[in-house]
Amino acid sequence: MPRLLAEGHEGKAALVKGTRIVGLYPTHDEAVQAGYTRFSWETFLVHEVQKEVQPRDARAEVPRTASSGTSLRQEAAQTSQPFRRTIHYTEVPELPPEHPRYHEGNALRRELPRLLAEGHEGKFALVKGHALVGLYPTDEEATRAGYAKFLPEGFLVQEIRAEEPLLHLSPHCRQCHT
Repeated sequence: MPRLLAEGHEGKAALVKGTRIVGLYPTHDEAVQAGYTRFSWETFLVHEVQKEVQPRDARAEVPRTASSGTSLRQEAAQTSQPFRRTIHYTEVPELPPEHPRYHEGNALRRELPRLLAEGHEGKFALVKGHALVGLYPTDEEATRAGYAKFLPEGFLVQEIRAEEPLLHLSPHCRQCHT
C-alpha cells in the first residue's frame, strides 16, 4: 500500500484478488460491486488505502452496508443500539405458523430452558413434530438419526445454546427467485 499512498490514492478502495490489486475505486461500495461483477461469488477483498494501519481487532471488523457506506457498528452507535453478534434465545422471534418447521421450532423453544439448566448446551437436539426425540453430541449424529427414523418426512436438528448468532448478510445477498 505504500506505493498507492505515494501515488496519491489515499481514501480510495482497492479491490484485491489473491495477492494482486486489481482495481482502485472512489468508494468502498463501488469496489464491492466491481468485485461481485468480476469475480461473481469467488473470494475477494476490498481494502481502503490509508496512511495509518490500525491494529487488527477481529471484533472491530464489521461489514459495511451498500446504501450508506457506514458499518453496522456505526449504524448501531447512531441509533444508540449496541452492536450485537448474538441474541439470547428468549429474544428469538417465533416462526410464523406457515413455516415448515413451526411445530418443531415451538417444541424446541419450550424445552430449551430445561435443556440449558441440565447442562446440555453444545449438544444437538433432534425434534419431530411437537416432541424432542433425542440429544446428540454432533450435528452429524443427530442428522443421521433423523434420517434413520423419519425419512422421507422432515425433522429439525439444532444446537442447544443460550445465545444464537446473528447473521449479518451482505447487502448483495438477495433472495433467489428461481
